Amino acid sequence: MGAFDTKHGKKKNPRRLTGRDLKASTLGWELALPITLSPVAGHFIDVHFNTKPVFTLIAFVFGLLTGCYFLIKFMVYESYEIRKKKMEDKKENE
Repeated sequence: MGAFDTKHGKKKNPRRLTGRDLKASTLGWELALPITLSPVAGHFIDVHFNTKPVFTLIAFVFGLLTGCYFLIKFMVYESYEIRKKKMEDKKENE
């Protein structure tokens, strides 16, 4: 039988990237960019208005919260996909 699923006539483990794979690969950027770029922008605002370190700290907290938001959003999406897959497998086995 090899690498083919005889029930559906498809390969069992295709080597293609799915949307979930691509989303997981961008998660690092979604965490890193807000956390690093927000304080940089805050620093430039602080230098311009001579308010060190007020805007840098505010921007850092904003970037951290934004990164956490993206992480939680990804975890909720993955949880949904896992539950959906389990329900499909359960229906298929009945």
